Amino acid sequence: MPRTPVTRLFATLLVAVGLAGCTIDNQAAPPLTGPSGYGLSVTLVATPDQLPRDGSSQSTITVTVRDAQGRPVSGQRLSVGSSVGSVSQSDVVTNADGRATFTFTAPTSGVVGNTAIIQVLPVGGNFDNATATSVSILLMGTSNRTAPTPAFTVSPAAPVVQEPVTLDATTSTDEGIQCRDACTYTWDFGGEATATGRVVTYRFRAARTYGVKLTVTDAAGSSASLTQSVVVGTGTLPTAVFTFSPAAPGQFETVQFNASQSVAGSGRTITTYQWDFGDGTTGTGVTASHAFQNIGSGDSGRSQTFTVTLTVTDSAALQNTVSHDVAVVSGVSAVFTISDPPATLTVIFNAEESRGSSNGFGGRNPITKYIWHFGDSENTEEKSSPITSHTFPGAGAYTVTLTVEDSAGRRETTSKSFTAAN
Repeated sequence: MPRTPVTRLFATLLVAVGLAGCTIDNQAAPPLTGPSGYGLSVTLVATPDQLPRDGSSQSTITVTVRDAQGRPVSGQRLSVGSSVGSVSQSDVVTNADGRATFTFTAPTSGVVGNTAIIQVLPVGGNFDNATATSVSILLMGTSNRTAPTPAFTVSPAAPVVQEPVTLDATTSTDEGIQCRDACTYTWDFGGEATATGRVVTYRFRAARTYGVKLTVTDAAGSSASLTQSVVVGTGTLPTAVFTFSPAAPGQFETVQFNASQSVAGSGRTITTYQWDFGDGTTGTGVTASHAFQNIGSGDSGRSQTFTVTLTVTDSAALQNTVSHDVAVVSGVSAVFTISDPPATLTVIFNAEESRGSSNGFGGRNPITKYIWHFGDSENTEEKSSPITSHTFPGAGAYTVTLTVEDSAGRRETTSKSFTAAN
C-alpha cells in the first residue's frame, strides 16, 4: 500500500523524536513530476521555543514557504504533526505572503522526554519525495520538587557610573536545563531600582559595590535567588575646555566664551556648563557672552586680569573644571556734549572727552571714527573729528547717538535726548 504524505510525516517523526534545535530550514527535494516545485524552501519558527509540561501552555508555529527565487508561495498546503502534545490543525495553507500559522499545546507532566518535535510536509503531486521540515520545543518540568538554579553574567564586568550594563540570566537552569523564557526573572539592583526580564540593561548611579539580586521562578511557582556583587567605578572624569574671543578684550566689550570642545567620558554626555567670570557674575550654557564692566581705579592705561572658570558636569554627575586668565584693558568711552542752549536748529556736538582703549603701554589707542545718528532720519554720518554740527529740520525732541571706534577696532556707543528750538 503506497504511503500518503501524512503517513510519511509520522514515519519521519518516529526517526526525528531525538532531534533538538529551534528553527530548521529544509529544501524540499526536486519533484519527480515536473519543475514547478523545484527549490521550494520551508521554514518553521516556534514562539516561544520553551513550554512547561502542563497540558495547556501554547507556542505559535509560523510556517514560511518561498520558491527558488525567494518569493512567497501562496496557496501551498502542508500537513502538520507533532511527536508529543497536540497541534491545532492537521494541515495549513499559506496566505499571500507565503505564511501560515498554527498552535502547539504542550503535553502533561507525565510525558517522557524534554523535547517536542513539530513537523510540516508539503502536500501535492510534486512532493512525493519531499522531506519534512521540523522545529523543536524544549519541555520544562512542572514539579515543585526542584527549584530553579539562578545564574547571571554582567557585561562589562567592571562597569563605571552611568555606563549601560547588560545583565543576562540565560544560564539559569531548571531541572538541569536552561529554562530561558519558561521561567520569570526579577532583578534588584542593590536597592537602587528593580527590573524584570531574562536579559536587562541598567545604568548604576553611584561608584560603589552593589549587591545585585536575581530571583528566578519556574512554571510551577518554585523560585530561588542569587546575589552577586557588582563593583561600579567612577570612570573617566569629563574634560573641561573653553576658548574666548577677543583674546585681549576692552572694558565694556562683549567677550564670547565657547565650551563646545569639552567632552564627557565613554557612554556619558555633558549635561551642564557653569561659568564664573571672576568679577562676581556667572553664566550657563555651552556658549556664553560677558562684558567686563569694572577694571579698577585710575585712568590712562589701566587694566585688570580676571580668572574665568568653567565647570562641566556629565550625566553621571561627575565634574571637572578649567580656568583661564582674561586680561581686560580699559575700554573705549563715548562721551559728547550739546551746545547749550541750542538756540537754533543748527546744533554743535562735541565728543572731545571720548577716550580710546588702553594700548597696554600706559597710553590709549586714538579714536579714529565718530559715527553720528541725529535721530531725524535713518542716515548716519561718519567723522574723523570729534566736533561736528547738524541742522535739524524743525523744532522738536530728538535722540542723538554717537558710536566711537579706536585704532584697535574697539567701539562704544552712547545716546542723548534733547529738544531743538527755532
